[in-house]
Amino acid sequence: MLSMDIPAERLAQLLAVLDANPDFIGGAIAMPHKESIARWLGDRVTPEAHAIGAGELSVSRYDGRLMGTNTDGEGAAVSYEKQVGSLSGKSVLLLGLVERGRPLRRLWRVQ
Repeated sequence: MLSMDIPAERLAQLLAVLDANPDFIGGAIAMPHKESIARWLGDRVTPEAHAIGAGELSVSRYDGRLMGTNTDGEGAAVSYEKQVGSLSGKSVLLLGLVERGRPLRRLWRVQ
């Protein structure tokens, strides 16, 4: 993986180039661009990432285009559900997670 520091005013240009390049297979997005990239991808984010509002956004190639997902919320939810079963209809108490808990709060709120 190659680390790149991209100014906000050049982000859309970079994304268009990467989206058009079939050799670019994906990457992980960090602050401060997570929400901007999710907005740029539009309907090409998973429903979970859309509900969360981006968070840790992983961008990968699907069906020839870039697609976004949320690795923090989706990954943690899958892990919890493997341990305790479906959380549907249950109450969950998150303590001490502050920013790390935001993806789970948003994801579980809409499920």
